[in-house]
This record gives sequence, structure tokens and C-alpha cells, in this order.
Amino acid sequence: MPQFAKFNGNDIFFVDNRHIWQNYINLHFNLMEQVKGDMSRYLDFLAAQDRWTRSMIESHPSDEDAYWRHVSYVMAQLDGLHAGYSAAALPEWVTNYNHYNVVTYCGRER
Repeated sequence: MPQFAKFNGNDIFFVDNRHIWQNYINLHFNLMEQVKGDMSRYLDFLAAQDRWTRSMIESHPSDEDAYWRHVSYVMAQLDGLHAGYSAAALPEWVTNYNHYNVVTYCGRER
């Protein structure tokens, strides 16, 4: 069951490792159905996008390019989310970075 709290009168939804795993399983099977069981092209695309983004961050010094500096903050946040999830998840729930990004990039509405 989703956990909510109030902050400045607004509902805040807390996501824990169990919610992330459930969302991953739901998205995984929905995507598998859409791509007829072959997610390799989709995962290869995510991996290529990740490599390209990180190479662009490396090639644009943060003190010279505000855009790529801020993109680096987003990537650091994604890395931290994956690391935190991996540390808290049950061993059978740990996914590789690109599988985890399936959940992150697809998002979730409540």
C-alpha cells in the first residue's frame, strides 16, 4: 500500500524498494509484450543513451557549460537512486543499471 505524508499541505508519496520492484515487474512484462519478448534493442538503446550522456558530460567542463553541469546532477541522482535501491533490495530484486532505468525512465503515476 502506498505510503503518504503531508508536507506544506501536499501529499508526498514514499517509494521503497518493494514499490520499485513491483513497478519494474509490471513495466517489464508490459514492455515484453510490446516488443514481443525481445527487450535487447530497448536495453541497448538505453545503454547507448547513457554512454552518450556521460561522454557529453565529460567533454563539457561544468565550469563552462551550465546545461551539462545540470545534466550531470541528474545523472548523479540516477546513480544514487540505483545504488540506494540495490543496497536495500532483496538479492533477487537487484537489477542492472539499464534494467533499473526501465522503471526510472517510464515513470509512474499515482
